[in-house]
Amino acid sequence: MNAQILVVEDDATTRMSIVAILDSVGYQVAAAINGEEAIALLQQAADDGRPFDVVVTDIRMGTVDGVEVLYAARKHIRPPEVIILTGYGTMDTSIAALRAGAYDYLIKPCKPDELLKYVTSAIERHQAELRREHAIRMITHALGQLCDEDMPAPPTNPEPTPVGAEPAEARAPERYLQIGELQIDTFRHTVSHNQQTVHLTPIEYDLLACLGHAQGRVMGYSEIVQQTHKHEADKTEAQGLLKTHIQNLRRKIGSDYIVSIRSTGYMLVDPAQEQCNSEVQCAGLSEHN
Repeated sequence: MNAQILVVEDDATTRMSIVAILDSVGYQVAAAINGEEAIALLQQAADDGRPFDVVVTDIRMGTVDGVEVLYAARKHIRPPEVIILTGYGTMDTSIAALRAGAYDYLIKPCKPDELLKYVTSAIERHQAELRREHAIRMITHALGQLCDEDMPAPPTNPEPTPVGAEPAEARAPERYLQIGELQIDTFRHTVSHNQQTVHLTPIEYDLLACLGHAQGRVMGYSEIVQQTHKHEADKTEAQGLLKTHIQNLRRKIGSDYIVSIRSTGYMLVDPAQEQCNSEVQCAGLSEHN
């Protein structure tokens, strides 16, 4: 079997056990001790042209948990199937992961035959999806050739661009979002604060960019999750999914950039501007008094 499997587990005993089980039946297995290493291995495998077919990841880890590994995996051109390893205490998070696109979940400790059954099934679905995408590309290519044959030759003197009209290539999306001393590069997916690079995980970047595009506007919990996690969630579930990532962002960029609107959502602001507005309001109140 040539399937590529990535195992992500911070407990050494559990990790070695899962790797041994998968290795015993011929799978090519790589292991990561945390979410950060898993995301790096996913990118490296994609760059090498040998992306993983399946990721088996624990859901509760350190700074980058299994749900974030799932989101990072699904951003790749050929996203692997992701199986979540969970305990009874993380069932709600596991259900949210399923809604976000995880293949399935296994409750730890899982039996070897059960693990192999789920991994084999995930591989089969992954390979079926690759075959479907290949068929679509072949059909699209064939249709494109037919259209090219039927398309009349372009005029030798095409109509000039109307005066004042903006060329299509010039209508590019805004690259930089500037919020106070915070700058978001939407092309390179990088963030800097006071001209110093801020290292964010993929989901932290998506969350900050989402708030950045809506700068000064309150975004509801569910609205944010719809954009960052690509799935529908009620207010309570969405707030739970965002809480840890918001805490991490505040620690990295400063707590005064992200304002919490109680029971509603979050808003990204320029701290200096907010302070200025507060001083103006206070001055106005003093005059009235």
